[in-house]
Amino acid sequence: MTRWNLSVPDRTDRLVRVFLARAGMKKGDLSIFVEEAVQAEVLRRSARQLQERDPSLGAEEAMELAESVAAIELGIDDARAGRGQPMKEALREIAIELGVQLDR
Repeated sequence: MTRWNLSVPDRTDRLVRVFLARAGMKKGDLSIFVEEAVQAEVLRRSARQLQERDPSLGAEEAMELAESVAAIELGIDDARAGRGQPMKEALREIAIELGVQLDR
């Protein structure tokens, strides 16, 4: 987990905290809110860039493609950093999650 130290205008801080309070969320939920907002914005901007490169892409298709590209980029980053597991082990875990019986 990485810790961010951010400065935001007081108005933005109040806006977010009032929103969270109205939604019944607690102070600790601010990190979750920011994480989700940042992820959504990265994907939204990525989808827009993809549509600029290929105007024939619809909004939903561009978002799906942006999500796929992000997953691939994170996977490549994990592999380069040595974060991974042997393929057999990964497939075994996936099979268990899906309730699939493997022959071996």
